Parts: sequence; structure tokens; C-alpha cells
Amino acid sequence: MSVQLLQLQLLLLLLPKEWIPGAALVFLLVGPATNIASLTMIAGLLGKRSLIIYLGSIIVFSFFFGILASEMYEFFSMEAFSYQGHGSHVTNQEMTIFASVLLMSIFIYGIFSSKK
Repeated sequence: MSVQLLQLQLLLLLLPKEWIPGAALVFLLVGPATNIASLTMIAGLLGKRSLIIYLGSIIVFSFFFGILASEMYEFFSMEAFSYQGHGSHVTNQEMTIFASVLLMSIFIYGIFSSKK
């Protein structure tokens, strides 16, 4: 968990320096998926062929979603660094409450369904 928080803090430092939002998304998503521990585990359990397929799919999808995220930011004329530190102004209170209730209901369902 602390590695993701470190990546997020690093990303928040780099976005004002005009990092492309798609590159920032790829940085956050691909970093944990390609650490040496997960790659070693995949190669050991599933084989080298599966590892090559795994890495290939990460490369293809990271390019696709990185370009898609950058194009969406450009299409909607958004600037990533303008939202930094102003989370309460981006979302409204009703959406925050709805997301919290939804998340808690998923947690409660998971707890009770695993006891059966």
C-alpha cells in the first residue's frame, strides 16, 4: 500500500511540471503490475510463455489507455494540475455519500457471503 501512496505523491509532484495525463495513468497502473516479484511469480507458476503474453498485454493496453486518457483530457479541455488538492470542489457531496454507501455495502456483502 505504501508503494502506491509513494507513486501517487510522486505523480502529484510531476503533474504541475506538465506531465501528460496519459503517461501519469500508465505510470500508476503499470508500475505495480511489473514489479520483479509479480513477474517472477507469473514465470514460475504459469511459465515463460504466459509471462510474455502478460507483458505484451500490459504494453498494448497501457499504450491504448494512456492515449485514451490524454485524448479525453484534451477533448474535455481539462488540465490535470488544476484539480490537485481540490478534491472537495471536483465532486459534489451527494456523489461522495453515494460512493461511500456503495463501497460499504460491497464490503458488508463480501464479509457475509464469505462465511457461508
